[in-house]
Amino acid sequence: MKELFVVEPVCHRMEHVPFNAALLQTLTCAYPGRKISFFGECSHVDNLVEFLPVEISRIIRWHKVVIPGRRLCPYDRFRQERVLVSRLEQAGLGGKCSQLIVSCGTSTIIWAIKLSGGYWRRSFACQVVLHGLLSSLAGWRSKNPLRRLVDLRGALTRFNRKNIQFVVLEEHIEDALLALLPQLRPYVEEIDHPVVSLTGNSGSEALPGGRVCFGFLGLATKSKGFHAFVEIASSIKEEFGDKAEFRAIGKIPQYEPCSVDLSCLDMPPALEQLPRREYEKRLEGVHYLVFPYSEEHYLLTASGALLDAVAFSKPIVASRINLFTQLKQAGGSVIFADDKKSFLAVIRQLIYHFNREQYLQQSQGMETVSRQRAPENLALDVQQRWKTS
Repeated sequence: MKELFVVEPVCHRMEHVPFNAALLQTLTCAYPGRKISFFGECSHVDNLVEFLPVEISRIIRWHKVVIPGRRLCPYDRFRQERVLVSRLEQAGLGGKCSQLIVSCGTSTIIWAIKLSGGYWRRSFACQVVLHGLLSSLAGWRSKNPLRRLVDLRGALTRFNRKNIQFVVLEEHIEDALLALLPQLRPYVEEIDHPVVSLTGNSGSEALPGGRVCFGFLGLATKSKGFHAFVEIASSIKEEFGDKAEFRAIGKIPQYEPCSVDLSCLDMPPALEQLPRREYEKRLEGVHYLVFPYSEEHYLLTASGALLDAVAFSKPIVASRINLFTQLKQAGGSVIFADDKKSFLAVIRQLIYHFNREQYLQQSQGMETVSRQRAPENLALDVQQRWKTS
């Protein structure tokens, strides 16, 4: 029976734990009875084991490995990832029956795989999930031939064989990727972003004093819409005072110190990665999540924060971009806003007319999407679309 080797070469600690948990659950549903080995950074593995249901975590073989640091140059990263691929081969990858799944693909891990003997012998099938690094394809590109060879575009387009697939997590990302690189069509496969349904306070009641709570999820950076969220919060708090509450649930990254006044926020972002339980606790009681995203940033990138919105059945107020229009088409509860003025107008109406029954209906719309993207429902897509040889 074919053995699955799943490797996370990028994420530390809690980064992408909900996604990797959902991916592992999807694989256990798609390939019941198969051996699954997961290779990841020590604290990431510990968080995954804690996050997953016991009946899932106990059937997975866990391997704690050294992965490259975030700030390494591409050469040093590639060198360490070659060692990681060698570790996988020593554990059995490339044997008679094996399949490799990379849960977050980078240019260097793709090259490390393509330069392995097992890849050229086609002794294993390989799926590389292009989770959040595709945005570089649409940006500036060096004219240096060597740099162009090793960048993401070079890694994706050179030396592809029938045993490799690049997996994207939303239909609109597949469309955008193939518009940029049509030669990848035989090697690209799309599945919906899997979701592990989570329980918590549904937020169906207004907070004490009749307050309605709005939240922002994820990294507090300008490119992810945090500055726009703070501007919206400032205007609403000035108008409504304590009738509205604004929470930023996430952290301020060290590489982008916050440059805006956060005094309007009832809960400012943390300076360090929040423990998952604390993150979920802060999310409880939030009624609506606000996503003032730009199309430019999310044209080729899936959103982990949106994954949490779906998992917790939180209705959203969002920009009118493909990421959210497809969610709306799937039955999700999305209220669109096109600019700051319309965001303010939508939020004013939600405060003025908050209604428990209507809110529960909106939450149920997100529950519908959560069920559609549950591991047991995506398992058939994986069985049918992912190559196993």
